[in-house]
Amino acid sequence: MAAGQQSHTVSTLASGKILVAGGYYYDGSSYCAYFNTSELYKSSTGFWTKTGNMTMGRTGHIITLFSNGKVLVICGYIYDIYYNSRMVNNSGQKNVNMSTERYLHTNTLWMNGKVLVAGGYGGNEYNCWGLLNSAEIYDPSAGIWTKGDNMTMSRIAHTASLLSNEKVLVIGGTGYNGTLNSAELYS
Repeated sequence: MAAGQQSHTVSTLASGKILVAGGYYYDGSSYCAYFNTSELYKSSTGFWTKTGNMTMGRTGHIITLFSNGKVLVICGYIYDIYYNSRMVNNSGQKNVNMSTERYLHTNTLWMNGKVLVAGGYGGNEYNCWGLLNSAEIYDPSAGIWTKGDNMTMSRIAHTASLLSNEKVLVIGGTGYNGTLNSAELYS
């Protein structure tokens, strides 16, 4: 890699290359640099190559890989600024705004190609909202986000699993009163 980093995302693309995006570098004292870069690793050669950059450095983001080769970088943060999502493909980047910035959320790719983003910690540089119970659904064919049903509980650091019946099971995480043992279903 061009620089050491942590809290980045790593995804294996259909081509077999490994995509590393975002993250940050911390020198152990006071210096912290957030990366907007994306790099590809080709295991057969052991070489790294740079690919499209995000408009802002970020960490705490999640990547969704689509069958057409496009990559959706969902949210993330830097210091106290929370970010929306970015679509990254071979032709560059397209801004795809959600209504709520967040991190420590989950994202789940449904078989129909839509993406469910649920929960997390939200806010922006002007207002820190805290834990979220909201959800949004991204439709890549239309390029739009729509509001999903709210969860009954706000949660961060939870899991979300796509079930064989196309429902998404959201489990556990942390809520306002501590660790959660509850689960919710999205359809």
